Amino acid sequence: MEENKEKKKEKLLNLLGLCQKASYLVSGEDNVIKEMRKGKLKIVFIASDSSLRTIDNFQKKCYFYNVETYVGLSFDEISSSIGRSRKIVGLKDAKMYEKVKQYLEVNEWK
Repeated sequence: MEENKEKKKEKLLNLLGLCQKASYLVSGEDNVIKEMRKGKLKIVFIASDSSLRTIDNFQKKCYFYNVETYVGLSFDEISSSIGRSRKIVGLKDAKMYEKVKQYLEVNEWK
């Protein structure tokens, strides 16, 4: 079971890299908030090792704008998968969001 979870995480990280190359991702706190206000984001990935204030702040904003959040990836995992140092990443594309949802662990949703 643990091996299956690791495979899902690896596939999720690969998908994030693919989304970055296809320009489906918005990265950085200000850019994510701007796109969230426009209603363009489907899900926001928040690094699990971010400060509690950052996590809480983004979860509240995402709740207000009706955007899913996921806090199951670390800063290093997100950064290495997209090729940039980022703690906050938002996904814009609806079709990729459906694909990404397949690899998210239900118990890690926040």
